[in-house]
Amino acid sequence: IQLPVTMATVKTFVVKVNNQTFAIPTSSIKTALLVKPEEIFYKEGKETIIVDNKTIPICKLSKILEMPDKNVVEGKVVVIVIQAEDVQVGFIIDKLVGDQEILHKNLAPPLVRVRNVAGVTTLGSGELCLILNVNDLVKSAYLSFGVTKQQLIINKEGNTSVTNKKILVVGAGYMAELVLR
Repeated sequence: IQLPVTMATVKTFVVKVNNQTFAIPTSSIKTALLVKPEEIFYKEGKETIIVDNKTIPICKLSKILEMPDKNVVEGKVVVIVIQAEDVQVGFIIDKLVGDQEILHKNLAPPLVRVRNVAGVTTLGSGELCLILNVNDLVKSAYLSFGVTKQQLIINKEGNTSVTNKKILVVGAGYMAELVLR
């Protein structure tokens, strides 16, 4: 038996969005929650929830994946909080199917690099399932919030904030402070 080195098994959560199945690596999932509509509030123009005394921005996974929004949110929603580096984002999904160990297969040309997708797998049911790229998802979410990559700075508490950077320039006989935006 020859096994290709491009394959590896990954423990994932399998989720449904608009009747399509996706896999998210469990190593990046902070928590999964059932959230009541009154627990969702707006902060700086973004929908947010509070998890472990931290404000976490949330958005629909279907929006980030540029899928049509078919479901009207009524009642409680399922939110998966994903962490990439020090940034956390909650994604609203339709259904949490469960955890599953899957065989990760990289995409073949010409689809070597597709935004928000890390690979593909075939589930036990025979259904094809895209494996989502967590870092891309978080970047795409923040871009949808209107935050540019240069503005996103992580402080020690793990909260996101938009700040200006300052540079102190000192030379012979003068000193200046520059503010970068």
